[in-house]
Amino acid sequence: MRVNYFGLKLFLDGMIDKLQPGASIVNTASRARAMWRDNIEEEKALMALDPTRLGAFISARNIDPVRAYKLSKEAVIDDHS
Repeated sequence: MRVNYFGLKLFLDGMIDKLQPGASIVNTASRARAMWRDNIEEEKALMALDPTRLGAFISARNIDPVRAYKLSKEAVIDDHS
């Protein structure tokens, strides 16, 4: 989640002012994000999270590595769609 979501968000936030008028950034996510609408509340919680609290977020929600990957992809789609 640090790379797939927070890393991408940091990169995009840094690039937005450097784009020429009319330019686009195209994000892609894997099929792992297929259930993003069903998990919107968890995605919103991740997107509102201070990245320094990620470990606590993962522990509190008992997120395993597979769910972490899927959640990071779901958040990319939801945050930038």
